[in-house]
Amino acid sequence: MGFTNPNIINGCITTDNQTTADNIILCDSALSSYKFQITLRIANLHNSENKSYAVNDDNGKSQKIANPSWGVVFNYISPQNYCALILKADNSNPYDILDKRSLTCTLLRIADGKHEVLASQSITDNVDLYQGSNLISIIANQSNLSVKIGETKLKQVLSANISIIPGSKAGIFTGPGSLTAVERFIIKHEHDPAAKLHTAWTENKIAEHFAKSSDLNEGFWDYLDRNIDDKLLRLGGRYRLALIASPSGYDIIYISGAEVNASKWQTGMLKGSLIKTQFPNHYNLIWYDALFAPFSNDVNATIDGSSIITFNFPVHKTQLRFVKQQK
Repeated sequence: MGFTNPNIINGCITTDNQTTADNIILCDSALSSYKFQITLRIANLHNSENKSYAVNDDNGKSQKIANPSWGVVFNYISPQNYCALILKADNSNPYDILDKRSLTCTLLRIADGKHEVLASQSITDNVDLYQGSNLISIIANQSNLSVKIGETKLKQVLSANISIIPGSKAGIFTGPGSLTAVERFIIKHEHDPAAKLHTAWTENKIAEHFAKSSDLNEGFWDYLDRNIDDKLLRLGGRYRLALIASPSGYDIIYISGAEVNASKWQTGMLKGSLIKTQFPNHYNLIWYDALFAPFSNDVNATIDGSSIITFNFPVHKTQLRFVKQQK
């Protein structure tokens, strides 16, 4: 999927590298900078035991390559800057009765053309060690990456601290002498759930807005107390919030106080919304929890005399109360 003009043979994306340089073909779409998963089934058809494959250098001179490498790239920015999972099969003692074949999986980071090995593992079971396909899964978030591989069943083999590079791409790696065949190449993206909650409000802008407001409900509201069933819901923090009038009711803006996921919550983010109903001072509620997931079904809020606001989560047997700060 997503490759420009791929060479398709027998339903596989196929790359034959008869040069001495690495060959990389890239998927068109950029990787998510928050979290992604790459899943592919890949084979190296030039992976026979005790056999070499002909390649030509830039001057047309021929040479032989034994045990050519193949794999997948990600965090790709340029030919000099990317990360890769490289596979390479080898024999411990060729032509010896004790010979044992294995597959070495290596995580590399290439920065300004310099190679750094981040992790490496040699495996002998649960993988095809010859021309057959293996399934690979690479899961990356903003700071960590894990690799699973297997012929029929995935098993984790590697992990490393690798940050996702925004705007980077993924693709197929075909080393000199390799003939790679990829049956499928799937990228699943997960985007930052906090991104949609950012607003243009800052604490200073909010204070300036309140100084001109005649709406009694607008203002800063501080955590007062709770009646909560800890088995059903967890308190995300002792928040300071701001209520700002909107066409449908009020926006609830986060100011401070997050204890769960505290580094992700920033002043000015949307913490929820109050939606007007036919009943005075009674509102339908949209509330974003500490992990940015919305509560919107069977939740409501009431404002008592413009001094106490109560957020009700009846299904979770929970109430949160906030008190308005005087100007």
